[in-house]
Amino acid sequence: MRISSSMMNRQFLSNLDSLYNTMSKQQTQVSTGKAFQTASEDPINAVKSMDINAELNRVEQYENNMDEAETILNGQEEAMGTITDSLSEVMEVIQQGLNSTYNDTNKESFAQVVDAAKENIIDFLNTDYGGKYLFGGWNTSSAPLDNESGTYTFNGSSIEGMTDVEAEGFMSQEFKYRTGNSTDVDVAMSAIDITGSGGDNLISLLESISEELNNPSGDNDNLNEYLEKTTDFFDDITVKRSAIGAKMSGLELLQDQNTADSISLQNLLSQVEDIDIEEALIAYQTTQISYQAAMSVGSSLIQQSLVDFIG
Repeated sequence: MRISSSMMNRQFLSNLDSLYNTMSKQQTQVSTGKAFQTASEDPINAVKSMDINAELNRVEQYENNMDEAETILNGQEEAMGTITDSLSEVMEVIQQGLNSTYNDTNKESFAQVVDAAKENIIDFLNTDYGGKYLFGGWNTSSAPLDNESGTYTFNGSSIEGMTDVEAEGFMSQEFKYRTGNSTDVDVAMSAIDITGSGGDNLISLLESISEELNNPSGDNDNLNEYLEKTTDFFDDITVKRSAIGAKMSGLELLQDQNTADSISLQNLLSQVEDIDIEEALIAYQTTQISYQAAMSVGSSLIQQSLVDFIG
């Protein structure tokens, strides 16, 4: 079969177009560092990339969840530390009140310390971080403790008149953050966990201590009983504070694991999407040389075809 000049020209232009497209793709790879720009260029690796990116997004959400949980737990731990400090002051003034060397004026000043401690404890139980109340149980949107007509309430229920069943319901509430594919952390803490409920709740106890210290004919037997009860609250809150610390330690381990997962996924994504820049640059330069050589040969071919046409 005779090969005509027009056939040679078409073949040349087709080859030149193929070289140009290859060079353009390689130039994009070199400039972006990515092996492909669209799924159609590499469907298999594109699907892998989407799966890895989806998992990275989940890992990032877990990290955000753990950051929020850590903020809440830190806030609870700090507040409980301040509450135990206040109870330490109360225990100290009770012991001073039991000392016969102190007069009624001294005891009145001790009562003021107790009153201040009570208000301080209530304030810290109503602490919020970023709009989330730390001791509201599952209800983080409103202050848990309120004083209505001289009666303290938790989420609308009277603390003193609360039944054991109702109190247990509040204390068993959960507010969990997802921290992994199969892990979570519960940050719910109810003010009732701290104050207790019924007639022996912490707020009522502090009010009774204040009244006893303000009473000129106060009974030391009562103060001794109140000291024992205050010590029990102090010990109980200390245990709960330690439990918060354990949660924080566990959360730190999960954060470390999550960071390791993120690094692993990023490395895997790099293997799927990224190119070896040096190799890509060499390939681009090689194609560029081929393209320029083809242009040179093509120029001679077109000139000869023009001569044949004129002749």
